[in-house]
Amino acid sequence: MLKLVKRIITKKGVNPWIFIGKRLNDLREKFDYSQKQVAEAIGISNVQLSRYESGIETLSQLRLLLIFMV
Repeated sequence: MLKLVKRIITKKGVNPWIFIGKRLNDLREKFDYSQKQVAEAIGISNVQLSRYESGIETLSQLRLLLIFMV
C-alpha cells in the first residue's frame, strides 16, 4: 500500500489525502463500523471523521495511527 500512496503523491495535482480518506472509509465500511463509532473511539466528532474521509482535512500521524488501531 505504501508504494501505491507514493505513486499517487508523485502524480501532479493529486491530493494524497483523498486517497487516504477513501481507504479509511472503505476499511471502516468493510468492518461495519459507523462514523460515530470510530470517531468516539479516537476522541473526535463524526463530522471531523467525515472531513478526513473526504480529504477535506488532513490527519496527523497520531490520529491516523489511532484510527487504524480501532
